[in-house]
Amino acid sequence: MAAKVIRHASVFYQSKKVANATGGTLELPANFEDQIADEGWIGTTTGPKTSKVSLNAIVPIEGVGHTMRADMLNDKYVDITVGVVDGGICEIKDMKCSNVKYEWDVKVGSQTMSLEFSGGAPVWIG
Repeated sequence: MAAKVIRHASVFYQSKKVANATGGTLELPANFEDQIADEGWIGTTTGPKTSKVSLNAIVPIEGVGHTMRADMLNDKYVDITVGVVDGGICEIKDMKCSNVKYEWDVKVGSQTMSLEFSGGAPVWIG
C-alpha cells in the first residue's frame, strides 16, 4: 500500500493566499438543539448552517500585507477559502472577522496574530 499524502491546509483571504499563516481551524457547527418535553427527548431543531475559521499568522515588521485588521474595524464582509481540507476546497462567502489578537515574545523576538471569522454555510468544491 502506498503512503498517504498529508499536507497542511492553505488559507486565502479575498482570493489572496495568506503566506505567513502558521495554522488554523475550520469549524462547521451543526446548530441544532435538543427538544425536551414532558415525555423526554422528542427530537432536534434544524438550525442554519454556519462556518467558523480561525487563523494564526506571523507578523513581520512591515505588517502582514493584508487589510484584515482594517476590514474587521470597518465591519467588512470578506470571502475566505480553505484548502485542501478532507479532499476538497471550502469556500465561505461573506464572512466577518470577529476578533484580531496580537501576541509577542521578547525572549525569541517573535510577533504573531490570530484572527477569527464567522459566516454562513460553506460551499465545497471537490
